[in-house]
Amino acid sequence: MSWDITLVAATLACVVLLFWGAQRAKGWRWRRRLRAAHAAERNAERLFVQAGYRVVDRQARRLWPVTCDGTLREVELRADYILRQGRRTFVAEVKAGHSVGQLNHGPTRRQLLEYKLAFRVHAILLLDVHRGTLSEVDFPALSPATRTPGALLCAALLAGALFGATAMLVW
Repeated sequence: MSWDITLVAATLACVVLLFWGAQRAKGWRWRRRLRAAHAAERNAERLFVQAGYRVVDRQARRLWPVTCDGTLREVELRADYILRQGRRTFVAEVKAGHSVGQLNHGPTRRQLLEYKLAFRVHAILLLDVHRGTLSEVDFPALSPATRTPGALLCAALLAGALFGATAMLVW
């Protein structure tokens, strides 16, 4: 009888120790990833400046209005960096994981699309620290929608004036 209690107690102790060890290892991995992400962001700024970009803002926040079931809500977005190069403005996102810095990673791609819409920048810069690549990302499907009606009207009026002037010269 006492042999059964000892076996149960030893098994229970092993389960508790395994669970505790797994939780500690999970915490270590999380802290290691967090340290790597912070180091990546510190190094990222230097890389952006070396590549010819000027840092405008760090951890830039933007409230983005969204309606859900007819109720207006504001969602806060936070981009790693806002950069300028010449007349162009960029949101820069720094990714330090193995697959998260790739466009085929769905959550990253959707995050960049959200930034493009909310921050209204020329393009997005994606810094993949793991691979050491800096990529300019844009979404061509958004280009026609981002044109202002005023610019289209001016272009149409200019084209009409040129056509009218050419027609008067020919006839």
